[in-house]
Amino acid sequence: KGLYGSDYNKLELFANDAKIKEGKVENADLDIFYWHLLDQFWAIKGGINYFYRPTLSPYWQPGVGLEGLLPYFIDTDVRGYFYSGSAKLDVQISRDTQITNNFFIKLGARSILATKTVTQAAIGSGLNQMQYTLRPYYRLMPGLNAFAEFERDQYYGSFKDFPGNSGKSSSENTLTIGLSVLF
Repeated sequence: KGLYGSDYNKLELFANDAKIKEGKVENADLDIFYWHLLDQFWAIKGGINYFYRPTLSPYWQPGVGLEGLLPYFIDTDVRGYFYSGSAKLDVQISRDTQITNNFFIKLGARSILATKTVTQAAIGSGLNQMQYTLRPYYRLMPGLNAFAEFERDQYYGSFKDFPGNSGKSSSENTLTIGLSVLF
């Protein structure tokens, strides 16, 4: 996620579920949004989203969103998209909990829901996906963290039966180890 611009108005570039394997793009969910700060804790945003895989062909869709900080320091990001007669809602919440001076644990959940099935766009009616994240990380120095992340994706309804998903399990687990840099 990158925010570029002045204090109140920014360009947000956000990649979610982008995967490249052996030089080929497997998934891409990219937002290019105008981001406007409403107050100290909340921002609204709007723009376009590029979505590729598990669809049969990539597509662009308009989107709007709201992000901010709920009580108990719960990060919230709610985005809505519209494509081919289906409204899609993407809701993410997460919380970082400090265990020691430099050790933290991030817990998160993401849900994708839609109003109508659009087969060529791999959008199913109702609940499509739940994603759960556990990310312990250690702050090596300000702005530099070492992390291990476990992510579980669970697919539901007609979404798990689409041609790109058939033959696959209805859930997927991913373990990632790396460094994150904040600048």
